Amino acid sequence: ALRAELSGSALPAQLQRAPQTSRVDTHLSLVGAALHVGYDWHFGVLSAGPVIGASLLSLSGQAHGVGAQAQQGSDTSVALDAGAALTWHVVSWLGVRASARLGAPLSRRRFVVLGLGKVHEPQRITESLELSVFVQTK
Repeated sequence: ALRAELSGSALPAQLQRAPQTSRVDTHLSLVGAALHVGYDWHFGVLSAGPVIGASLLSLSGQAHGVGAQAQQGSDTSVALDAGAALTWHVVSWLGVRASARLGAPLSRRRFVVLGLGKVHEPQRITESLELSVFVQTK
């Protein structure tokens, strides 16, 4: 069975405090979306198969603090990834899926993490492990 998955994720602004000073705060937020296509082979209540797709991730930040000029910035990256998924079909319309993927970003731009002065460079290979509950229709 061929399947397509569209997913999204969002992490609201997280406060990061610079370790070398408590005077500068950086608020970071992440928003992501992904599209994956997979194929499943069924074995009773279990199914397994490969997954391939693309992910889009946007990171934005704003820094401010005592004696620091307010700064803001953002970066967006696209990654291609592939992996495998294992699904347990609890009942005919409800399932639990675990998937593991490795991805490679199409661009690896460096940028400075605001307020912290650290240079961030995306990894060459990223890994993800997801556990999801889904409802399916036939």
